[in-house]
Amino acid sequence: MCARARFRRCVVEAPATTANLGPGFDVFGLALDVAYDRVELEVISDSGGVIEVQVDGPYASEVPADASRNTAAVAVSEVLRELGIDVGLRLKLWKGVRPRCGLGSSGSSAAAAVVAVAKLLQLDLPPVKLVEYAARGEAVAAGHPHADNVAPSILGGFTVIRSYRPLDVISLEPPSNLGIVLAIPKIPVPKEKTKFAREVLPKSIELSKLVHNVGHAVYVALGFALKNVDLIGRGMDDAVVEPARAKLIPGYHNVRKRALEAGASGVAISGAGPTMLAVVNLNKVNPEVVGEAMCEGFREVGVEAEYVVTRPSRGARVLVLE
Repeated sequence: MCARARFRRCVVEAPATTANLGPGFDVFGLALDVAYDRVELEVISDSGGVIEVQVDGPYASEVPADASRNTAAVAVSEVLRELGIDVGLRLKLWKGVRPRCGLGSSGSSAAAAVVAVAKLLQLDLPPVKLVEYAARGEAVAAGHPHADNVAPSILGGFTVIRSYRPLDVISLEPPSNLGIVLAIPKIPVPKEKTKFAREVLPKSIELSKLVHNVGHAVYVALGFALKNVDLIGRGMDDAVVEPARAKLIPGYHNVRKRALEAGASGVAISGAGPTMLAVVNLNKVNPEVVGEAMCEGFREVGVEAEYVVTRPSRGARVLVLE
């Protein structure tokens, strides 16, 4: 089928994200107002199915420009293939989310791309389908089509994935007093970091750990529903994934301890790491103090780190449509 685009060009930006928030592995996600990827899609022919890829931005050198390995291009290809649309596109990715640090970098690219192609070609796609296509794109980088990063990057706020087959996801607005502190250690990470971080996970878990995680995940979700930052923090304790991944992050236990002592409501690995994330009740605690404490926790084991204070973000938004 040949798609007649109603528009020639569309530019969309999508935010960085954090996933899991402790016990919500592959389920919880949160959009962050810390960095954004921007995708520009332009129609270059009415047939041919070609996607030309260009990559720019501060992290362009870390992202493949090959259309078969670029998460944004693969996500767009999935949309065109499944809907039977034959059109040639030029995709320009401005890479603003740092790759391989636990901030959903590959997901931000895919999220911006699917929103852009849907707007450009005037496709009547529900939000859950956009999330599904973006997850397929991210599978190129993560080795698995998980949606916990692309969902908040598209929908914004805090997202919960109830199931993958069929995909079912909701978005909640975070509390207005929710502050986020990101402590990013300066350590080497594997090229395919997310795949590597999944390989260390246990293949089976004890019933007591399952019960622990269910209870704590419920507290996180209730905290967002009730707009209670302290409740969110109380739920951010994982008995399954984080113990397995802690050994990949030098100073993990120090950082967690220091952050809680400085007043953080909760602490977790951001996504697959190595960034550590703390949630802060801005009505009670200065997030800068928490950030300094987290970096000190890294320095105690000889690791330099930097911290960033941010807030939750809205999802992908259209910047240009013409």
